Amino acid sequence: MPVIGHAAVGLATAACTRPRACRPLGDALWGPAVVGLAYLPDITNHLAQWSGLANARVVTHSVAFAAIASPLLGLGLTKLGSISFRRATGIAFLSVLAHDALDVLQGAESRPWWPISHGVIDLERGLIPLAPVQETMLFGAALALFALAGALLRRQRSRGADRPAPRTQRGGAAVWTGRALIGAILLAASATHYLSDVRMREIMGIQQMLHRREYSAALAHIEDARLWPAATWPGRLDYLQAEALLGKGDRRHAEEYYHRAYRQDPSYFWLVADLAVFYSSSDKPASERRRLAEPYIRRLRNEFSHRRAQPRMLARIERKLAGGVQ
Repeated sequence: MPVIGHAAVGLATAACTRPRACRPLGDALWGPAVVGLAYLPDITNHLAQWSGLANARVVTHSVAFAAIASPLLGLGLTKLGSISFRRATGIAFLSVLAHDALDVLQGAESRPWWPISHGVIDLERGLIPLAPVQETMLFGAALALFALAGALLRRQRSRGADRPAPRTQRGGAAVWTGRALIGAILLAASATHYLSDVRMREIMGIQQMLHRREYSAALAHIEDARLWPAATWPGRLDYLQAEALLGKGDRRHAEEYYHRAYRQDPSYFWLVADLAVFYSSSDKPASERRRLAEPYIRRLRNEFSHRRAQPRMLARIERKLAGGVQ
């Protein structure tokens, strides 16, 4: 999602919220800490995925996560500078929510009210460009305007004062340590974003092979793609492997991979829809087919009404359950 956008929000927040008095360690770590907060939902999501926890993004990109994590993060921020716990908690809460808002504006599907509600926010067409160059231009320009406005405001205040306020001299080592840490955070975020792009291109290529019914070639590319770490889209390769195996007529192994993908990401619309299609089109008796497909049909009706393809997929499933045209 918007790497430059999160960085811009983090840098702007760090500039606006830096305490007037910081401890030596806090002086070096304030900026990196606040910039890191802007990436926190993604950081925790990737750590959870690499630890084997399924569907972590729904949790880490929710308001509940922000509400629970913010007081804990606020305690840490109060240790870095002379800032109240209430203000520190507010900074953490707004930083995490800003991350979630930017993701939604770039077109990411979100379930912000988990676990109270599974309601989805999905703009389908994002308002923030996906292309890195365009995103950099957008947020780079916004950050430059913010910095310019801050400089002009400080200059105006200094002119209106009876005498210039004394400037606090900060150690050069602390300043450069903070800058280096911010650079490291941005480098790690950019590397993760690059890996996500690589995986997305691989997945799109495999999907095109499946559309062309090149099932053996798709399976070979899936095995190659598994050699690299996944930075996003948990379970997607298992889902594509299920589709390829089904295309080759291997329903038994296809079912296994469908469920492997489902355990990792039960919120993926097409996976839920294809599982319903899979069970509704088997050679079992009609009552058994409906029993197996019903949990997925129920989820399609209750949780995915916002998807344009939902009515079409439900109609297709009912035709298969009725034994009509496949």
